[in-house]
Amino acid sequence: MLRVIMPEFITPKEAAQRLGVSVAVIKLWAKSGKIRAWKLGERAWMIDADSLKGIQKDPRGRPPKIGD
Repeated sequence: MLRVIMPEFITPKEAAQRLGVSVAVIKLWAKSGKIRAWKLGERAWMIDADSLKGIQKDPRGRPPKIGD
């Protein structure tokens, strides 16, 4: 039997909270391809939560860096 694992999708707001950045930064990263995201309609975005794993939140409050 074939099992399909669905990715976890989160909103840009949830992604921003996880990383300590603004929603605008999340949308910029999505548009540039740094994180996987899909635009649904005119305004809605869904972010693949797994694509955030390479991004580390800086404990000093600085913007996180993208992992290679």
